[in-house]
Amino acid sequence: MLLFIAAIVFGIIALTWSADRFVEGACGAALKFNISPLIVGMTIVAIGTSAPEILVSVMAVIEGVPSLAVGNAVGSNIANIGLALGISAMVLTIPLKSQVKQRAVPALVAMTAVGIGISLDGTLDFFDGLIALVAGAIATWFASQGAEPEEVPEGSDQLGLGKSLMWLAVGLAVLLGSSRLLVWGASGAAIELGVPEVIVGLTIVAIGTSLPEVAASVAGALKGHPEIAIGNVVGSNIFNMGGVFAVAGLMTTVSIDSVTLARDFGLMLGMTLLVAILAWTAGRLNRVAGLALLAVYTSYLGYLGWSTL
Repeated sequence: MLLFIAAIVFGIIALTWSADRFVEGACGAALKFNISPLIVGMTIVAIGTSAPEILVSVMAVIEGVPSLAVGNAVGSNIANIGLALGISAMVLTIPLKSQVKQRAVPALVAMTAVGIGISLDGTLDFFDGLIALVAGAIATWFASQGAEPEEVPEGSDQLGLGKSLMWLAVGLAVLLGSSRLLVWGASGAAIELGVPEVIVGLTIVAIGTSLPEVAASVAGALKGHPEIAIGNVVGSNIFNMGGVFAVAGLMTTVSIDSVTLARDFGLMLGMTLLVAILAWTAGRLNRVAGLALLAVYTSYLGYLGWSTL
């Protein structure tokens, strides 16, 4: 059991470090071309920080625990909103500009609805995965249209192209190894404790693989670029539904129980709609909104812990 715990802890640390290096390399190369921080957040940063989710899910399917992949994707989306966006909003008020309100948020709501829709029959199969993949590509394209280039975030041009590419390669290599280690540790711990794999995916693995999103979003807020924070969460959540879900479905048929659909998919939809409502009414996420999102997430974790006793 101690070995499983050590694997989980080391896997999370390695995932966080490698994803950070991956994003640093990507941003160092791309932002030199004066790309909008919102677009960078929804694409390069989102895909980079979501790499742990898709790699963990692939390894989960290979290891024979595909339900962990589903729990990881849904749990990560919940964690991205509750932790990454919640903490970022507590650090700095996040203005939700017209690009976010008219394109990014509607794309996220639509992609969340697609993810739930293809799961309502209790299974995720090849055809569902194909739908998710196509819908994810369309949602990402729609969300990224119309953003105007802005000033390059401070410090993002400090890396040369060669060093940026090096961090991309190193980050990806460590991501591959640490994701396999994390799945092995989480699966082993679940078996030892008698905890369902989906619960492990919704909690330990989801939080661990969401730490890169939290770090990237909070860093963007601290540097005075909240567009990266909101773009990262929107892009990551779209990618989780359109990428992680797609890969799991394309690789195997995954069963999704009714409790997971009602509890976890329901909360994911509710938190996504809450962000949409705040975007369309208040036009910003302030400290109160951030605290509310964080409170909902911690309550959810508390409920999960209580329900397994």
